[in-house]
Amino acid sequence: MTRVHHVNKARKSPGKCGRCDHRIKQGFSYKWWKFRRSGKYIRCADPACAPKPKDLTQSEFWSAVFGIQEERFELNTSIEDLESARDNVVGELENLRDEQEDKRSNMPEGLQEGDTGNLLQERFDALEEVISTLQNVDISFCPEKNEDSGDAEDERCQEIADELQNALSEINCS
Repeated sequence: MTRVHHVNKARKSPGKCGRCDHRIKQGFSYKWWKFRRSGKYIRCADPACAPKPKDLTQSEFWSAVFGIQEERFELNTSIEDLESARDNVVGELENLRDEQEDKRSNMPEGLQEGDTGNLLQERFDALEEVISTLQNVDISFCPEKNEDSGDAEDERCQEIADELQNALSEINCS
């Protein structure tokens, strides 16, 4: 990932924020970053405009992974909501995993054993592992909320949501 630079007080206006499109005036703070062979990306100091990990990479794979990781498993009102959120994330990860497999299988046989082929295989394996972990999270013990339910039920639902989020953040590969 690239490095984000923080300017506390702009000497001159750097232009508009790349997210909210507000003009950043002289004297205001902002953040910027730049990739090799590309222009400068500028964001205002508003926390809602802060760059996210997917903004700081040019890799199609990592941009997709970071986008999926931004999904949050919130404290939901029912088991079905947690299962649905998990199934949606698993579906996105399966699509990304299948893309990696397709890219590798479309390479000439000699290149499949090279660095790029090994990278694609490593990504495939890492996604397969995370998908398996997500599917093995037992959501059935999350009780339904009702007026008589206590904080223990809310805590259990939050534990499950945290377990799903932790599993999602475990994607390790190059």
